[in-house]
Amino acid sequence: MRFSMMLILLICVPVAFGQANSSFYVATTGKDSNPGTAGAPWRTIQHAADTVRAGSTVYVRGGTYEELVSMKASGNASDGFITFRSYPDETAVLDASHLTLSGRTGVLTIQDKSYVRIVGFEIRNFRTAEHRLAPLGINIIGAGSHIELLKNNVHHIENNFEGRDGPGRGGNAFGIAVYGTNPKTPITDLVIDGNEVHHLKTGSSESLVVNGNVTNFRITRNVVHDNNNIGIDVIGFERTAPDPAVDQARDGIVSGNLVYNITSRGNPAYRDDESSDGIYVDGGTRILIEQNVIHNVDFGIELASEHKDRATSYITARNNLVYHCHTAGVSIGG
Repeated sequence: MRFSMMLILLICVPVAFGQANSSFYVATTGKDSNPGTAGAPWRTIQHAADTVRAGSTVYVRGGTYEELVSMKASGNASDGFITFRSYPDETAVLDASHLTLSGRTGVLTIQDKSYVRIVGFEIRNFRTAEHRLAPLGINIIGAGSHIELLKNNVHHIENNFEGRDGPGRGGNAFGIAVYGTNPKTPITDLVIDGNEVHHLKTGSSESLVVNGNVTNFRITRNVVHDNNNIGIDVIGFERTAPDPAVDQARDGIVSGNLVYNITSRGNPAYRDDESSDGIYVDGGTRILIEQNVIHNVDFGIELASEHKDRATSYITARNNLVYHCHTAGVSIGG
């Protein structure tokens, strides 16, 4: 009896370990009916997202994938992350040039998921001229923890609405957007590191933003450039989370980023105003901004609040290099 029990344990443990620590593959030459192995890869990234579970790594071979991808499962602390990454020394491209936009849509969406890591993708070419539509490169929304965006290249996400008179006259588009919309559970333990976010037409919105119920985040070593509105933004009080007590991005670090060529001049939402920021805290609290390089922008660093009776608070901005600003290097106010 003892020998039989031991035999069962020896058989079961490797099987469980294999399920929780598996590698899968996607390639433009694959088929979704394949098993997802290196020799017989899947065809679509979305099929991989529908299939894999905690502890899995999906290697996406180089090439262009015309699809919108939504993560369908979470990793966890015991089994590990679900990781999607470009295959070593290759670049997987998510290209939305010919895809249909409906409402607020991301090329890659992570909604209410945790322990998800996205590494080394190029995400590009999502455009609209409709005021009511909002394209996003990477869209993180809802609640979740331990989400990592690493070394991705997001570009040419555009809202080309021509504008109208009066407030809110521009369209909206985002390179990377993190919106904590759940009033009870935040988006927390977030890492956005080493990405390039560039050549965007964001209208009234931002290139890289955390907004609402988002806490314990790190925005580090990103390169944000050549966009027609704000580079990096930390936002509160926009009713992103229904509970005002948590509707405030907080307890974060913005460090080691390079931000340049950011201006709203010529943006239909702002006409001839030069009012875009390299780094902006609009209602956030307990934020450290340090060791960033910001140049050729309208405002270098702005610490303010656009909402009456709501304040940006407890911000430390130190050891940053800010130069060649069109309007001001550092602006504090409301």
